[in-house]
Order: sequence, then C-alpha cells, then structure tokens
Amino acid sequence: MPFGTTLRQIIYDLGGGIADGKNLKLVQVGGSSGACITEDMLDLPLCYNEFKKAGISIGSGAVLVVDDTHCVIDFLEHIYKFFVHESCGKCTPCREGNKQILRIIDKFENGTADYKDYENFNKIIKVMKCTSFCGLGKAAPTALDSCLKYFKDEFEEHRIMRCSAGNCFSQGEV
Repeated sequence: MPFGTTLRQIIYDLGGGIADGKNLKLVQVGGSSGACITEDMLDLPLCYNEFKKAGISIGSGAVLVVDDTHCVIDFLEHIYKFFVHESCGKCTPCREGNKQILRIIDKFENGTADYKDYENFNKIIKVMKCTSFCGLGKAAPTALDSCLKYFKDEFEEHRIMRCSAGNCFSQGEV
C-alpha cells in the first residue's frame, strides 16, 4: 500500500472489512511488538510522520485486525507467551519482564488481579523500555502499554471475573 493510505482503507476497502459482520475491537500495527489502537484511529494515514504524531510506530508494517469476539486479556496472553519464547534470555529486563507480564495477565484472566498489578505493569513496562539490551525487549511492552491505555475497562472487568467477549471464566460472563 502506498504511504498515505488510511488504516480504514486498508481494512475495509482492500481487506474487505471484518468477517461475518462482526465489529472491530482493535488493530495492532507493526507486528506483535506494535501498538494496539481503537476504531477512532482508523483514519490515520499510513506514514511515518502521522504515526509518530499519534505516538505509535509503523514497525514491520503488519496490520492485525481483531474483532469484538476476542478478549483483550486473552489476546495479550498470546503475545506475551510469544515474547517469553522469543526472548534470548541475555538481559534480565526482557527475560524476566516478559515472564512477569505474562504472570500478571494470568491474574487478570483468572480474576485474581488487584490495583497493585497496574502499578507493577507500569514499572515493568518502564524498565523494559529503558534497560533492555535489544529492540525486542524495548518494544515487547508496547502492546500491553497501549491496551492499558485504550482497553482499561476490560482489565477492570476481569478483576471482577467478567469478560465482555465471553471468553474467560466459567461463570460471570456477560
């Protein structure tokens, strides 16, 4: 796609929209280490300057579209399992940071998270971005960071054992 094409054009015109008439939940741009954005950002032109102004990166150029039948917490679990596997283990911030992020995501998924976990997420994100040796460790917390910003309500739902997507918990589903 040429620079300047919007994400909306890529998803709906080129890609044919969301399958089976479902609604858009999020778009992850730039691969697994990219930011997750909401529908109100779909008119953002695909170009380095516009993405930079919005505080996100084009990264690898990948565009992953997630519909509303998926849970953000479950989505993040898959990403951080990938990063735990992909970390070379050389530096502690990446090796342990990804494991700790996954551990806390599991607490949200099981309805055992508390407000302290938000603080721990933010500490881990900051440490990984500032002290990891390579790009993987520096970029790995990006998806979590953006999901905390745009999908905080889903984290809160999971703290009280509710999942609006209906994918988590055997009871208390919405």
